Amino acid sequence: MAAVTNLLTQVANLAGTATDSEAVETWLLDGARQTSKYGKMAGKIGEFIMTSASFLSNSPTSASVDDLGEIVEVTRGGGSQPIKVCRYVDHHKWQQSADSNSIYYENSVHSPIYSILPSGSNSTLYVSPTPAATTGLVNVKYIPEYAIDSNNNIDYFPRKYYHLCIYYAAIRELGRKLKDATITVPAFAVSPVPPSVSAPPDDLDIAATLPVAPAMSEKSVSITGTAPTYTAPVLSITNLPTITALDIVANIPVAPASSSISGETLSAITISDLPPAPTFIAPVMNDLDFGSTSGTEFWITTEEDPEMSAARVQEIQSKISVYSAKLGEAQAQFSKENAVYQAGIQRNLEQARIDMQDEHKEGDMAFQASGQNYTNNLQKYSAELQSYQAQVGVETQEWKLNYDADMAAWSQENSLNLQKYQADIQNGLNAFNEESSEYQALLQKDLQDAQLKESKEGRDLQKYSQEVQGYTASVGVEVQEYAQNFSKWQADNALDLQKYQSELAQHQADQQNVQAKLASNVQVYQAEVAGLQIKLQQCQAMYQEAIQLEFQISLQADTLDKQGA
Repeated sequence: MAAVTNLLTQVANLAGTATDSEAVETWLLDGARQTSKYGKMAGKIGEFIMTSASFLSNSPTSASVDDLGEIVEVTRGGGSQPIKVCRYVDHHKWQQSADSNSIYYENSVHSPIYSILPSGSNSTLYVSPTPAATTGLVNVKYIPEYAIDSNNNIDYFPRKYYHLCIYYAAIRELGRKLKDATITVPAFAVSPVPPSVSAPPDDLDIAATLPVAPAMSEKSVSITGTAPTYTAPVLSITNLPTITALDIVANIPVAPASSSISGETLSAITISDLPPAPTFIAPVMNDLDFGSTSGTEFWITTEEDPEMSAARVQEIQSKISVYSAKLGEAQAQFSKENAVYQAGIQRNLEQARIDMQDEHKEGDMAFQASGQNYTNNLQKYSAELQSYQAQVGVETQEWKLNYDADMAAWSQENSLNLQKYQADIQNGLNAFNEESSEYQALLQKDLQDAQLKESKEGRDLQKYSQEVQGYTASVGVEVQEYAQNFSKWQADNALDLQKYQSELAQHQADQQNVQAKLASNVQVYQAEVAGLQIKLQQCQAMYQEAIQLEFQISLQADTLDKQGA
């Protein structure tokens, strides 16, 4: 990994620390391949190709090309034979081209062909006519499979174009970071469990038994008044309101799908078919008949007839004149057709140049549209996140208001009931004591006023008076004990309620912290995305400008040079 530190550092200077160094290396090589395509389209393929000389000869006559990369040109020839560029033949027609009985048969050293045929798991290069030593050597020009070597170079790739590879890799890295950017949503606090309020003590039930007054004779004193009894009040406590756990209904928005933000691949530019090349058709000269049997030579050497010889010479000169005239016509026709042919070549080359420019423009527009579309999706996602935050705040506030209202109503209602119950207990005891005192006074008065004739009845009245006093004291003790138990129950539940109220207050504080943390995370995410978008736009602009400078302008200059030549 240390071998490519320089390239990775340059990418990191544009896109930040790499999330995956191996992926950045792959993108650097992808950028090299993309750049070679631009070079090929701009007519600068010579800067990117390598040549394998004598790749095929008489041995071997075919070989695997899997390690060569993209084949650009195959030539055959050498020695006394001219070197000819081989024409590619689809592998489906290769067998037909090798069949001497087929109309597709081709086996000319002046028009060699080649094809790449599958051979097991390999791809094998074949050339026709069969490669041969010296005069039939096959050379291959190709764009190699690029790799980063131990010297921090992209093997066989022109160093002058390294910056394009770095821009390309930075764009891909920024696209990956935009895709991977996420918002950490903290977990919402769990609502505390309401306390289980125990049932209050059973209603007060006096266990002491009211004593029975003794039976008296007619002459004995009668007991006035009725012994009092204690009537306990009834406690009425409503149930604790049901507090439902906070359940956020709002759904967190889904991050937009990643966008493939990279340099657009330009389509190959096809040059229209050229018009047929003109063919010079030489006129046919009539037989001049110089023969020694009946021709001009016969009349001069054998017959020695000057008149016939002159006539024959005049006839020959006439034929030559006619032939010269036809030759001039043929040359004129050829020149005319050749002018049309050259005009067609220039027209097709100019159209190819225009198509090249249009393709570059369309590629730029598609590239910018891809980035803008992803930017719009991110802005929409950011707006949805803000809406989500607002909904969470509304739902939390609504839950808190409902809780506060329910607990306040319950506390107020039961606080009044408890106060009334305690007051009723004390009032009942006071009334009982008052009635008991009054009854004791009446009983003493009856004892004093009466003159008891029998000592046994007197003793019974004394015993009854003591039992009444004991009953009164027992009622007081039981009421006091019940009041203490009730106060203890009230205190115990008050502690549980206070603890629950404290837990709820902490829960609300935790919820506010969660919302604050979420808001902070959203801001961090938005800042991160905004920063990545700015870097991405900068890299896209630099990449497009560099492509424009290196290839499109150079392409126009080359075209002008060719047209001027």
